[in-house]
Amino acid sequence: MEGAALVAMGDNRSFRGDAGLMLGIGPFKVALEYASGRSASVIGKPAPALPRRLHAPGVGAGRGDDAR
Repeated sequence: MEGAALVAMGDNRSFRGDAGLMLGIGPFKVALEYASGRSASVIGKPAPALPRRLHAPGVGAGRGDDAR
């Protein structure tokens, strides 16, 4: 039996929140990948699975987006 798939909403390191720079999903994704020995599929932005039109300049950029 293979078990469940490991799926993550994103892999950003950090984002700007109300309290300033916040830890993003990426570090948690990497920790779960390490602990499980599996690779996660990223389904949130900016994952390749999203339609290309969402990656146009200025579209989707805003509060909570990756602060890198």
